[in-house]
Amino acid sequence: MGAEGAVGEAAERTRASAPRTVADASTATSTESKAQALQAKAGNSAFNGVGPWLRENAKPALDALNESPPDFETALLTLNRFSTEDIVAVFRGAGGPKRVALGKYLEAGNLPAVDVPRFVLAWKMATGPGAAAARGNRLHDMIRGGHLQDAYELLNPLSAADQEKALAMLDPAHWDELANGLEKAAGVDVPWLATLLAGVRGAPVTSTMTALGWLNGQEAAAGAAWAAGQPDDRLSFMLRPRTLKAAGQVGAERIRAMLIAGQVRRIGDEVDPVQAAKVEAALATLPADQRNAIRTYLGIPVPTIAEASAETSTRAFTKEKEYKAPSDNTEQSCQNLFGQSYAELLASMQEVSAFGVKATVHPQLAAALLRADAIARQKIAATEGRPVEASDWRISDMQGLQFGSHGFHTFGLAVDLNYKTMPYLMNEGAYDTIPREGPLDVKLRRIYRRIAWLMLGRESVIPGVIPKGGGTRSYPALAAESQAMQAYFALRGNPAGLKSKLEERDEAAVKIIFDGAPAGDRATVLPGLLDTDHDQLSAAPEVNPALPATARPMDSPFDPKKGHTDPSGGFMTIRQEIHDALKEADPAIRWGGTDFGEESGDLMHFDLGKGISYDKKSKTYSRKKS
Repeated sequence: MGAEGAVGEAAERTRASAPRTVADASTATSTESKAQALQAKAGNSAFNGVGPWLRENAKPALDALNESPPDFETALLTLNRFSTEDIVAVFRGAGGPKRVALGKYLEAGNLPAVDVPRFVLAWKMATGPGAAAARGNRLHDMIRGGHLQDAYELLNPLSAADQEKALAMLDPAHWDELANGLEKAAGVDVPWLATLLAGVRGAPVTSTMTALGWLNGQEAAAGAAWAAGQPDDRLSFMLRPRTLKAAGQVGAERIRAMLIAGQVRRIGDEVDPVQAAKVEAALATLPADQRNAIRTYLGIPVPTIAEASAETSTRAFTKEKEYKAPSDNTEQSCQNLFGQSYAELLASMQEVSAFGVKATVHPQLAAALLRADAIARQKIAATEGRPVEASDWRISDMQGLQFGSHGFHTFGLAVDLNYKTMPYLMNEGAYDTIPREGPLDVKLRRIYRRIAWLMLGRESVIPGVIPKGGGTRSYPALAAESQAMQAYFALRGNPAGLKSKLEERDEAAVKIIFDGAPAGDRATVLPGLLDTDHDQLSAAPEVNPALPATARPMDSPFDPKKGHTDPSGGFMTIRQEIHDALKEADPAIRWGGTDFGEESGDLMHFDLGKGISYDKKSKTYSRKKS
């Protein structure tokens, strides 16, 4: 028999000799045979785990819970005079589905005149693990009895995980009582308990200084060293966004950096590239002297080239030639997304320098770019086997804020990298009622499939995979097709080389390669296909016959008039380290190459679009409800 079963058996023996209700002790003399008769009469077979004394005295509650649907109001009114322990026993005996429904009933409010916090506690104890439930019960009794010091002493020696589980059994009002009494606590770790309660409550503890408040006042390296001496579970708890936010500290990013540095130091004296990238991402928004202090503490080399930076933009946007007054839709989107006007949004823009180039972006994206730059440095250094040099970036330009109807660029929440060499391959406007570039995409699909099957012997991920997600929609898969495109067009004027490549493929692949091709000898037709494909990829804009003549034309991906380079150079010109760093820098970052669903293919584009929705009817953006 487990400890919980032994406790239950002992409690049941106690009930046989002592009254358990607050109001009525006379019924404690009931016999086993009488209880069994009542059980048979009531038919409460679902409560076999409830002892005879409780079954007899709580019969109206058991009957109410047995109804379909359960009559929770009658059950709570009946149980209100029983001890918490007895209520827990009844709730446990009710079974899982009824407990789930009861939990929803307690959350919904409009409850009868009962001790609601006690019922919530009993429900948590009935559904929670035994040790946490027992501690929660003891804490509940201590707090209700005004014995806060005893409660602190009960919590103090526990691990962070056990402390959190015990507190989770309590009502928010109990958390508040514990938080407000901390200034009088003695002989316990008050700063940690204050941090714990701040994180659990999701609100600052103002009566005393939290551990995070203390940490915020330390030198960067000293703070990192302190963090390295903390248990792993405490560090993990303090690093939760909810805890950092609840601590109410202005230096939340600084605190986070010191905690992460402490975590990394606890792993070992040597910092590997993965951990170094994690630290550098946390340091990205800190002043240079603090970054270098933590680097020195961990033994991470100081960068040899200029680091990323961001500062408030001084551009006079409304006086620029490209400026366009915001539409009503844009103004409403600003209110939805940021709670400010478009003019106020522009005033907040920052000039960010990252990957060796500059752009004007929103502060949220600026912070993400700073972190991405720091992460990318570590990744590139690991690849190259040396510190990053300016030439390693391979980024020629970065376009951020754009005026007019330019999606996330309008709000400074997007950047385009290497515009000339990283085109929108296909699927642009695929979500429109009539896909804007549908006829063009049919032609492009044949070309990308032909190149992939001839040069790689596999299906292209561009038309068939990236719009649908899946593991093969990654950077490496697209990079392989970019190299295949280079090799494909390098065979122009080399019929012998083309013939040799064609002979490597089976008949099934050959049929795909010649899909849409003119009739004739394949070896003769293929060289002409290369020329046709090259011309189509770089063709001038075309009109979609299914749309009005005034609609936006279909743009070939490598159109030189739009500033794009020749397709013979391929289409993937950013390093994978930078792509990966951007995706790691902020969970809201999307890559247009793979993260746009049916419209995926915009290789140059990265934005903070996750968590934001677009309403086609109102043509406005808003935050998704979490």
